Amino acid sequence: NTTGSNNTAQGYNALNANTTGAQNTAFGEAAMAANTTGSNNTAIGKNALQIITSGSQNTAVGVGAGSANSQGTGNIFVGYMAGSQETGSNKLYIDNSSTLKSGDLLLTDAACEFKNYASDITRTIPINGKYTTAQKDLYELVLLAQKNAISKCTVGNTLTNIHQAAVKTLSKGLIKLGLIKGDYKAVVKNGAYKKFYMHNTGHWLGLDVHDVGIYSPDGEPRLLEEGMVLTVEPGLYFGAWRPDVDCPERNANIGIRIEDDVLVTKDGPDVLSSDCPKTIANIESVVGSS
Repeated sequence: NTTGSNNTAQGYNALNANTTGAQNTAFGEAAMAANTTGSNNTAIGKNALQIITSGSQNTAVGVGAGSANSQGTGNIFVGYMAGSQETGSNKLYIDNSSTLKSGDLLLTDAACEFKNYASDITRTIPINGKYTTAQKDLYELVLLAQKNAISKCTVGNTLTNIHQAAVKTLSKGLIKLGLIKGDYKAVVKNGAYKKFYMHNTGHWLGLDVHDVGIYSPDGEPRLLEEGMVLTVEPGLYFGAWRPDVDCPERNANIGIRIEDDVLVTKDGPDVLSSDCPKTIANIESVVGSS
């Protein structure tokens, strides 16, 4: 801890790294908290629970962070999770310490905050700039599931129906690819798809990444209203490290998720993050081009 101005607090495996004053830096490595208070401050936490700055012209950066917040004016907020191969097939991997190799996929779940409003975007890109055939097959399936789910983001619909649109698309695709067996309706009903898709398709988005809000008032799914914002993020995860799943070798350790932020309007869904490339052609044209 430091108190005053032009100070630095650095904690390695620290419980807290705090500064108070102006032009200070708090850095926490695997820290419980990295906080600064004042102006022109920076708080950086790796695998930290909290990274917080308060004042003006502040930066909060969280790598695998539970939360990263800046409060005041002229602030920048960044929080992300990134994983490749084995770690990318773990849907909430946050160590961000794996070595990237040619042939790997990099799954990045990233977000920025503007005027206290949060975003939440995920892209899965090939490190060497080209998807393998197995990666393409699964990527195109996840992309189709997302497209179908986004189409359901309409006034009067529910998150349940949005999720079911993704589940049905993924189930049909997994059966077609020979990755699960059984009748389509039975697969959806008995949840066989959950071996590879084990989370919901979206959540509320607003002043927090996972914003407050009731999903099922009085036990019934909440109806979408004009002006609501939510994420749509289907994925498939083939973790060969999992003892409960038999992964085909060609799919071993592939993890793919595609996430966008969607505004519900009276005219249908408006994808706020549509400028971020996500088709295979778009991504392959961008990766490694700079």
